[in-house]
Amino acid sequence: MVRTGQITASTLNLRTSPNTSSTILSAFPTGTLAEILDTVTGGSFSLPAGGTSNQWHKVKVAGQEGFLAAAFIIDTGNPDGTSKVLDAIFKVNAGHIYYRAKDITGDGRAETFCNWFAADVLDQLGIGLPRLDASAGSYVEPHPIYGNNTPFKPFSAEVLFTFFKNQNASSLEK
Repeated sequence: MVRTGQITASTLNLRTSPNTSSTILSAFPTGTLAEILDTVTGGSFSLPAGGTSNQWHKVKVAGQEGFLAAAFIIDTGNPDGTSKVLDAIFKVNAGHIYYRAKDITGDGRAETFCNWFAADVLDQLGIGLPRLDASAGSYVEPHPIYGNNTPFKPFSAEVLFTFFKNQNASSLEK
């Protein structure tokens, strides 16, 4: 079955071979869909958060075949490129101020509200999560999706992991 991937980088180069020194055939912007024909190991490339990867997708995009760095493509798993998960993620918008890294604990290091982000995305998918009661707090300002009617704080990552581990995985649709 052909899979479809969506480019997540601001611009991603389609190359003749799976390495950064090969010829660039074309450059594609964020959101471009590509047919994923295969995944191969090739030359290493740098990742934005540090480190490297050597995984490449052989793809067909805009009538051309070539290689794209796999780390910059979300595999939607669907032939038409649609994905409920992607739609939910884009609706929640990780760039919103609620999810931006900031010093939450006062130790000088930037953290994110990952549990809030994950819970909000899953809410958009219709997957209810266990949440703490009102005493644990909720959003301080109007929420980008829920306004002033925000849900309570989700449990810790460990509790959420256990929750999902105990669910029937087939009921959690992609």
